[in-house]
Amino acid sequence: MCDGTTSSFSMAIGIMSSASHKTQRMAVRASWLSDSNEVLGCFLVGAQLKQTPVAPWNKKRAEQDALPVPPRGQLSALPQAAELAAEHARLGDVLVLNGSVEIAQGGTSGLKTLPWWRHAASRMPGAAWVGKCDDDTFVHVINDFAELLMCPITFGIMVDPVICLGDGHSYERKAAQK
Repeated sequence: MCDGTTSSFSMAIGIMSSASHKTQRMAVRASWLSDSNEVLGCFLVGAQLKQTPVAPWNKKRAEQDALPVPPRGQLSALPQAAELAAEHARLGDVLVLNGSVEIAQGGTSGLKTLPWWRHAASRMPGAAWVGKCDDDTFVHVINDFAELLMCPITFGIMVDPVICLGDGHSYERKAAQK
């Protein structure tokens, strides 16, 4: 379903991951992602690898600068692309989105966030909520649904929610009108 679905479900979560984070993906699948059939978790890995310099104060910076071609934002193909495609074929939850990038030094790059929002908006129209997190985050699905549906004015579950254009938050209609 991560490739896209018109089915209705409660929440799609883009989980920022990295090609080398297979252990983290397995842990998420075995823990919070298995808690609910209403949550679709999609692991996001960049389609390209970006070579960036380490911070100027990092001891390895001098080594990098001495390279014949020091890292300055060059993009290359992701070396683990075939392995990730096999994981996706087996489990269906790894996405390598066009326009997304991995940072060679590691981490779960924010250069995958915008491609995720675009993918979710165009390919998952039935998702009531869309979010994102990193692969080292524990999402308490039941609590998150309760928080999403709770009116910040009445602290009750919203039956007739409206979005306030002034702040972008959702409120129970009757409470917002008072």
